[in-house]
Amino acid sequence: MKFLLSLIVLALFVAGGAWLWAGRAEGPRIEIRQPEKFIGQATPFDMVVESPGGQFARIDAAIEQNGQSYAVFALAQPAQATVRQESADRIFVMRSIGKRDVPQLQAGSARLVVRAARPVLFGFP
Repeated sequence: MKFLLSLIVLALFVAGGAWLWAGRAEGPRIEIRQPEKFIGQATPFDMVVESPGGQFARIDAAIEQNGQSYAVFALAQPAQATVRQESADRIFVMRSIGKRDVPQLQAGSARLVVRAARPVLFGFP
């Protein structure tokens, strides 16, 4: 019984160490080149996402306005945009966003939110 308890404590200690190590790993770097400030009728959206090792678990971009979220890009559906991989670590995403592409947008303030994740601990983001 003492051996089993020691084994469980050791497994928890190793799992905790792996969790801490994974949390300190470098995450993806996101650079939004365009739009700089405003979104109009047909504004170009241009971003670069870079990840160590070139592995991406998720890349999502959305416009948030008045409590609503409108998808702009998702790595799971790359056909909505032009996706180009320059190097093993870097992906370019380009498409048009604005009132023509997202008719639900209204005049006023909005946020462009981009989220990216990469697998760190046994393939988990």
